[in-house]
Amino acid sequence: MKIDKILPSGLNAEDKRTTARIDKPAGASFERVLEEAKNSYREGKTVSATEEAGLIQASMPVVPLQLTENVSQALSMAEDSLDALEKFGNLLASPGVSTDKLATAVREMNGNVRKLDELVGMLPKDSSLRAIAEQISTLTAKEVARYERGDYGT
Repeated sequence: MKIDKILPSGLNAEDKRTTARIDKPAGASFERVLEEAKNSYREGKTVSATEEAGLIQASMPVVPLQLTENVSQALSMAEDSLDALEKFGNLLASPGVSTDKLATAVREMNGNVRKLDELVGMLPKDSSLRAIAEQISTLTAKEVARYERGDYGT
Protein backbone atom coordinates (compact mmCIF):
# COMPACT_ATOMS: atom_id res chain seq x y z
CA MET A 1 0.00 0.00 0.00
CA LYS A 2 1.42 3.37 -1.00
CA ILE A 3 0.54 6.49 0.97
CA ASP A 4 1.17 9.58 -1.08
CA LYS A 5 -1.25 12.16 0.32
CA ILE A 6 0.41 12.90 3.67
CA LEU A 7 2.81 15.62 2.64
CA PRO A 8 2.26 18.25 -0.03
CA SER A 9 5.30 16.90 -1.88
CA GLY A 10 3.49 13.56 -2.11
CA LEU A 11 0.40 14.99 -3.80
CA ASN A 12 -0.29 13.93 -7.34
CA ALA A 13 -0.96 16.54 -10.02
CA GLU A 14 -4.77 16.43 -9.62
CA ASP A 15 -4.57 16.90 -5.84
CA LYS A 16 -2.17 19.81 -6.24
CA ARG A 17 -4.63 21.56 -8.59
CA THR A 18 -7.48 20.94 -6.13
CA THR A 19 -5.59 22.33 -3.14
CA ALA A 20 -4.44 25.36 -5.14
CA ARG A 21 -8.10 26.31 -5.77
CA ILE A 22 -9.06 26.28 -2.10
CA ASP A 23 -9.64 29.83 -0.98
CA LYS A 24 -8.26 31.04 2.30
CA PRO A 25 -10.89 32.24 4.75
CA ALA A 26 -11.51 35.94 4.62
CA GLY A 27 -10.20 37.83 7.57
CA ALA A 28 -8.32 40.84 8.71
CA SER A 29 -4.78 41.02 7.46
CA PHE A 30 -2.07 41.14 10.08
CA GLU A 31 -0.84 44.45 8.73
CA ARG A 32 -4.27 46.05 9.09
CA VAL A 33 -4.79 44.75 12.64
CA LEU A 34 -1.31 45.95 13.61
CA GLU A 35 -1.94 49.38 12.11
CA GLU A 36 -5.26 49.67 13.97
CA ALA A 37 -3.54 48.70 17.22
CA LYS A 38 -0.81 51.30 16.71
CA ASN A 39 -3.37 54.00 15.92
CA SER A 40 -5.44 53.08 18.99
CA TYR A 41 -2.33 53.20 21.15
CA ARG A 42 -1.47 56.66 19.91
CA GLU A 43 -5.01 57.84 20.63
CA GLY A 44 -5.10 56.20 24.07
CA LYS A 45 -8.02 53.92 23.14
CA THR A 46 -8.43 50.20 23.67
CA VAL A 47 -7.14 47.72 21.13
CA SER A 48 -9.66 45.18 19.88
CA ALA A 49 -9.68 42.42 17.32
CA THR A 50 -11.91 43.00 14.31
CA GLU A 51 -15.16 41.10 14.03
CA GLU A 52 -14.39 39.78 10.57
CA ALA A 53 -14.43 36.07 9.75
CA GLY A 54 -15.56 34.96 13.18
CA LEU A 55 -12.61 36.38 15.06
CA ILE A 56 -13.26 36.64 18.76
CA GLN A 57 -13.86 40.15 19.96
CA ALA A 58 -11.15 40.82 22.51
CA SER A 59 -10.19 44.12 23.95
CA MET A 60 -7.57 45.19 26.40
CA PRO A 61 -6.74 48.61 27.64
CA VAL A 62 -3.49 50.01 26.37
CA VAL A 63 -1.81 51.80 29.23
CA PRO A 64 1.44 53.48 28.27
CA LEU A 65 4.24 52.65 30.68
CA GLN A 66 5.66 55.73 32.35
CA LEU A 67 9.44 55.56 32.03
CA THR A 68 10.40 56.61 35.51
CA GLU A 69 13.88 55.97 36.83
CA ASN A 70 12.68 52.84 38.68
CA VAL A 71 11.02 51.44 35.56
CA SER A 72 14.07 52.17 33.45
CA GLN A 73 16.38 50.53 35.96
CA ALA A 74 14.08 47.51 36.32
CA LEU A 75 13.96 47.06 32.55
CA SER A 76 17.73 47.29 32.32
CA MET A 77 18.28 44.87 35.19
CA ALA A 78 15.73 42.41 33.80
CA GLU A 79 17.56 42.47 30.48
CA ASP A 80 20.92 42.03 32.22
CA SER A 81 19.53 39.05 34.14
CA LEU A 82 18.26 37.42 30.96
CA ASP A 83 21.63 38.00 29.32
CA ALA A 84 23.39 36.41 32.31
CA LEU A 85 21.04 33.41 32.14
CA GLU A 86 21.77 33.00 28.44
CA LYS A 87 25.52 33.24 29.08
CA PHE A 88 25.22 30.64 31.85
CA GLY A 89 23.26 28.33 29.56
CA ASN A 90 25.88 28.68 26.84
CA LEU A 91 28.65 27.90 29.34
CA LEU A 92 26.79 24.80 30.51
CA ALA A 93 26.40 23.67 26.91
CA SER A 94 30.12 24.10 26.21
CA PRO A 95 32.12 20.93 26.79
CA GLY A 96 35.12 21.32 29.06
CA VAL A 97 34.17 24.72 30.44
CA SER A 98 36.12 25.61 33.55
CA THR A 99 34.40 25.70 36.91
CA ASP A 100 35.84 29.20 37.42
CA LYS A 101 33.87 30.52 34.45
CA LEU A 102 30.71 28.88 35.73
CA ALA A 103 31.26 30.24 39.24
CA THR A 104 31.79 33.74 37.85
CA ALA A 105 28.57 33.51 35.83
CA VAL A 106 26.68 32.30 38.91
CA ARG A 107 28.01 35.17 41.02
CA GLU A 108 26.87 37.61 38.34
CA MET A 109 23.41 36.01 38.27
CA ASN A 110 23.19 36.10 42.06
CA GLY A 111 24.05 39.81 42.08
CA ASN A 112 21.43 40.43 39.40
CA VAL A 113 18.80 38.68 41.51
CA ARG A 114 19.48 40.93 44.49
CA LYS A 115 19.40 44.13 42.44
CA LEU A 116 16.30 43.06 40.53
CA ASP A 117 14.46 42.17 43.74
CA GLU A 118 15.19 45.64 45.13
CA LEU A 119 13.89 47.30 41.97
CA VAL A 120 10.79 45.09 41.83
CA GLY A 121 9.84 46.33 45.29
CA MET A 122 9.75 49.88 43.96
CA LEU A 123 7.38 49.11 41.07
CA PRO A 124 3.59 49.44 41.39
CA LYS A 125 1.82 46.23 42.47
CA ASP A 126 -0.36 46.14 39.33
CA SER A 127 2.53 46.72 36.92
CA SER A 128 2.99 44.06 34.25
CA LEU A 129 6.70 44.86 34.36
CA ARG A 130 6.70 43.88 38.03
CA ALA A 131 5.24 40.47 37.20
CA ILE A 132 7.78 39.89 34.44
CA ALA A 133 10.70 41.06 36.59
CA GLU A 134 9.56 38.78 39.43
CA GLN A 135 9.49 35.82 37.05
CA ILE A 136 12.97 36.62 35.75
CA SER A 137 14.26 37.02 39.30
CA THR A 138 12.72 33.72 40.38
CA LEU A 139 14.13 31.87 37.37
CA THR A 140 17.60 33.31 37.95
CA ALA A 141 17.52 32.48 41.66
CA LYS A 142 16.40 28.96 40.78
CA GLU A 143 19.38 28.46 38.46
CA VAL A 144 21.76 29.80 41.10
CA ALA A 145 20.31 27.37 43.65
CA ARG A 146 20.62 24.48 41.20
CA TYR A 147 24.26 25.29 40.61
CA GLU A 148 25.01 25.64 44.31
CA ARG A 149 23.20 22.37 45.04
CA GLY A 150 25.38 20.61 42.47
CA ASP A 151 22.70 19.76 39.91
CA TYR A 152 25.05 20.65 37.07
CA GLY A 153 27.80 18.26 38.20
CA THR A 154 30.35 20.86 39.14
